[in-house]
Amino acid sequence: MADGVLLVSAGNGPELRALAAALGRDRLEVTEVANAGAALEALPGEPAVVIIDATGPAAFDGVRQLVTDPSRGRFPLFVLTGPDDPIARVVALELGADDVASRPWSTREVALRARGLLRRWQARPVTEGALRYGPLTLDGSGANASVDGRALRLSSLEGQFLQVLAARHGARASREEIEVALWGRSPAGERALDTAVKRLRRKLEGTPLRLTTVRGAGFRLDF
Repeated sequence: MADGVLLVSAGNGPELRALAAALGRDRLEVTEVANAGAALEALPGEPAVVIIDATGPAAFDGVRQLVTDPSRGRFPLFVLTGPDDPIARVVALELGADDVASRPWSTREVALRARGLLRRWQARPVTEGALRYGPLTLDGSGANASVDGRALRLSSLEGQFLQVLAARHGARASREEIEVALWGRSPAGERALDTAVKRLRRKLEGTPLRLTTVRGAGFRLDF
């Protein structure tokens, strides 16, 4: 499925039908599935954005299933949440979503953001050789990482974040530079970058890598 979207929703309400139509108009091939398990089974060999509707009593069960699956590094994840719910947005980002939109969202905006996610994913450098920065080893796409031989389970966004900082060899990167590299625009809410930093720091605990805040200037990776 080239330029594809897997739309995950237990229902088929009018707003999701409108979203599927908008994605189609943006020349994205849409496959609709009922749950996260079906999405994982339907993942194509080529990159596809997974958009999941995280609402209802078990809103984030599907998100958790997607972010903990071994194939997580193969696709960008876009989470749709309930009406103007900042807590749900933060939870989605904490879990590892690459982008989040809260209702009421514009179907056109979601389609454009999904297209942007896919474009940046496809533009990632993919090489056969590994990239090494001190104790850190990354594959060419940033999707797989290890520190002193210990594998790190990262989302696609976390892998890109780590690669942006590691490539600077200890020099700082500004918030704006990181946001453009990760999202290509302003992130999904003002706390998106801070949430990503918090999550990545947690995953680097116990390693010689330190994600350091440069007050008023950005971040750097020390190793």
